[in-house]
Amino acid sequence: MAASLLPYVNALPNGFTLDDNGLILQNEAVAGFDIVTFFSQDYWSGHDASTESGLYRPLTLTSFAAEYALFGQQSLPYHLTNLLLHLVVTLLAWRLLCRIAGDEVGLWGAAVFAVLPGHSEAVIAVAGRADLLAAAGSLAALCIWHREGGWKRWITGGACFALALLAKEQAVVVPGLLLALVWLRLQRDGRRFCWQPTAVSVLVLLVYLFLAVRSSRRGCRC
Repeated sequence: MAASLLPYVNALPNGFTLDDNGLILQNEAVAGFDIVTFFSQDYWSGHDASTESGLYRPLTLTSFAAEYALFGQQSLPYHLTNLLLHLVVTLLAWRLLCRIAGDEVGLWGAAVFAVLPGHSEAVIAVAGRADLLAAAGSLAALCIWHREGGWKRWITGGACFALALLAKEQAVVVPGLLLALVWLRLQRDGRRFCWQPTAVSVLVLLVYLFLAVRSSRRGCRC
């Protein structure tokens, strides 16, 4: 926890920078909490209706809109949310590593993960929220699916994966990571192949791709 929080505490007084302006301060959809626009149009359409970035991240925009409704253009709450999300991601990474490689490896692996320089842009820039939300949802899904369980566990993992995809498209790697974990369990523990989590992840991915493509086409017609 200390490793994930201390390096970024000095970012809390920062203001908004670069993409933060277009996604939050100058975004009519965020200011108006326009959920329909978030889920049906391009990521940048609230700032510029003619934009065709091809990005579909409604959950990230919803988080910005919720904070805008509560705090307006005060930057501190946005930075605090990013910092706490980084803590959550680190704890999820620790949990998953412990299950895969044991407590000692999990502890040191998570500590190193917490201070990787590559995280700085995601944590310090408010717009980096998309990476944090996607990582949290992806790791939560893998933690849930890595343990054996019934349909409730499969559906819960699928919901976490769906949230990760709706935050940022990089979460599409989750089905591949899940297969890698399944292969590891087969090689190391000799457990039988559990196909249900993989099937759920593929189904969720297909639904996401349908929504993303539809929003992209709707943005083009505008």
